[in-house]
Amino acid sequence: MSSDEHTPAASHKHGSRLRVSLAIGLTTTVLVVVATAMGYLSIFERNMIDWRHRLFAKFTPPPTNRVVHIDIDDNALTNVGRWPWPRAKLAQMVDELDRAGAKVVGFDLLFDEPQQPRLVLPEGVDLDTAKFHQLSRVDDDAILANALRSSGSALLAVNYVTATKAGPITRRALDVLSDDPLLDANEVADRAELNAAQRQWVARNIGKLKATVLRHGLFDLFARSS
Repeated sequence: MSSDEHTPAASHKHGSRLRVSLAIGLTTTVLVVVATAMGYLSIFERNMIDWRHRLFAKFTPPPTNRVVHIDIDDNALTNVGRWPWPRAKLAQMVDELDRAGAKVVGFDLLFDEPQQPRLVLPEGVDLDTAKFHQLSRVDDDAILANALRSSGSALLAVNYVTATKAGPITRRALDVLSDDPLLDANEVADRAELNAAQRQWVARNIGKLKATVLRHGLFDLFARSS
């Protein structure tokens, strides 16, 4: 090793290079962070991501071409209408996918609230001159349920909430419904010995309570069969 490397001049030169390298690195990092936060790199990222996957995903199995993802994006909202769509529209989608030969139809949506039936007019009838008898009642939930039943290959998302996270009134109602999920809100309130305010709460949330009980039953069934 040369003795020149230990001279003050060499040490000063090395320290200067280190400071310059740190300054360049910090400046580059700050510029990249700012550019990313302001969205300047988004166009570059979109243009390069496909190229990176093709170049570096040598050991990754190729993606399947048998999965179709139907997005509820701006284009869909423009053509179909604002969200939420009537569930009768989703039923039409299930029917179309079934006729197209889809093996499985999976919904990445939670149907955790009932959709109230609506009144519609026949096509071509003006609202201002319409008669009451011309209105027809549409039960969107029933239409979607029939489409799912007819398809036989549709999967729905579930939101699993354990009873341990529920309050005491909820747990009492769930305990009653677990014995008989067909009870109505008044019967649940009677058996759980709830007061007037609690009875109103159960009446408003009976659908969610029954859905929770059914989900618990399904998960228990899966656990026993696994």
